[in-house]
Amino acid sequence: MWYVYLLLSEKDGDKYIGSTNNVVRRLKQHNEGNVLSTRFRLPMILIGYQEFRKVEDASAYEKKYKRSHGALDRSIKRGDFKIISNGV
Repeated sequence: MWYVYLLLSEKDGDKYIGSTNNVVRRLKQHNEGNVLSTRFRLPMILIGYQEFRKVEDASAYEKKYKRSHGALDRSIKRGDFKIISNGV
């Protein structure tokens, strides 16, 4: 299973979207400062995710929403992501 995940920076309140096959491991990598994109925005909390069967589908979904944060916010409001935290 592959996932597109949403993180929220507790430092600046901005969201980050990424994809992985192991959300727990990836969140740990983010919070250890091992991901350049979020290194200076720590700590990050997992706020939601979407499951995919194929890596290609997860990658395409992630890229679609990285290009447009407005589209990401609309997708969250539509319920496309399983939200696990009310940080959104």
